[in-house]
Order: sequence, then structure tokens, then C-alpha cells
Amino acid sequence: MTSLPTDLQDERIQSRTGIKGAISTTVERIRGGDLGLLPVIAGLAIIWTIFQALNPFFLSSANLVNLLMESAPVGILALGIVFVLLVGEIDLSVGSVSGLSSAIMAINFVDNRWPLALALLAAVGGGVLIGYLYGQIYNRLGIPSFVITLAGLLGLLGLQLFVLGPKGTINLPFDSPLVWLGQLAFVPEPVSYALVAIVAGVYFATRYLSARTAGLLASAQRASSRSS
Repeated sequence: MTSLPTDLQDERIQSRTGIKGAISTTVERIRGGDLGLLPVIAGLAIIWTIFQALNPFFLSSANLVNLLMESAPVGILALGIVFVLLVGEIDLSVGSVSGLSSAIMAINFVDNRWPLALALLAAVGGGVLIGYLYGQIYNRLGIPSFVITLAGLLGLLGLQLFVLGPKGTINLPFDSPLVWLGQLAFVPEPVSYALVAIVAGVYFATRYLSARTAGLLASAQRASSRSS
């Protein structure tokens, strides 16, 4: 009996067809030390259990909505950082850049009475300009991104305080579109459940088809290796 090709002998890249095959592959990967998302899921389960035991309202729908709203800005920043990390760089000033952009938007929208669209455009433009300056310094002068963004962390924080002025903070009007969008704009419950079901179905279908295709390719390679 001909053994598997060298590129298929590693159990981590072997794929099996069907749901049962996907489960068995996942179990073998966990046994081999490739835990994947398991530590994250286990950690979340432990945190939920402890906080729910301490406060019975922790897993209530109202508190989960509040946690989601508070996590949304951090999640958006994290998505941007992922692209920086993928190219092997680092950005220490992401908090200062986001704070400065927020200060620019708030000052222009509240104090200067700019239209909301123009204030948002100015905030985004400020962030883009900072990114452009970072890129020019990195490419033309060869200064490491760690040093550049560390300087930006301190300098942009001071610039944020300068933009805010002696007040130090800006409160958005409660009836502004931004407050409505961030705190009051919710889709109806049936639509929310439908969206979750659609996203889950699409995710399952894509992963299932991908695993099935990989399994078929692996089977074809095994068959060709036996015939040869």
C-alpha cells in the first residue's frame, strides 16, 4: 500500500468530508496542541459564569447591549491594528490618534457649529494625514514604526488637549444624529434575529463548502498517488 504524499502526512493539513469529518479533524488538532479559538471560548465562558454569579443582571439583554456599545469603538480600532500587525509593524499611538480625531469632530460640530458631515470629514482627514506622515517618515527616513508611533503617542495626546482647550472635554447634544445612531438606533427584534441567522448560515455554508472542497482535493491526491 502506497503511503500518503509527504505534503499530506501532516495531520494538521488533512481534511475529511462531512460534518463528522470536520469534527474529527478539529478533535485531532486540539489533541495535537492546535487549540485555535478554544482558549478564547473557555475564557469567555469562565468570565460570564463568574460575573453572572456575582451579579444576576450581567447576562441580561440590557447589559449585553451596553457592553456591545462600549466595545464597538475598541473593536473598530482593533480591526485597524490587525492590518498593521499583519505586515510586522506596530502602532502605539492608535489611542491618541482616535482621541485627536474625536476631539476635532466634537469641537467643529459643537463649538464651531459645522455641519455633521463636514465635522466627520475633518476628523477622518486628520487621521488620514497622520497616517500619511507616519508612512513618509518610515519610508523616507527609515525610522522604525515603534519609535514613530511612540512619539505620536505623546505628541498627539498633547495636541488633543490643545484642541479641546481649557474645558478638556466636549459633550455632544443628546438630540444630535451621532447620539441617536450610537445609543438609540436599533433595528426591530425580528430583523435582528434574521440578520444573525443569515450571518450564521452564510458562515456555516462557506466553511462547510471549503472543508468539502479540501476533502475532495485530498481524496483526489490520494487516489493519484495510489495509481502511480
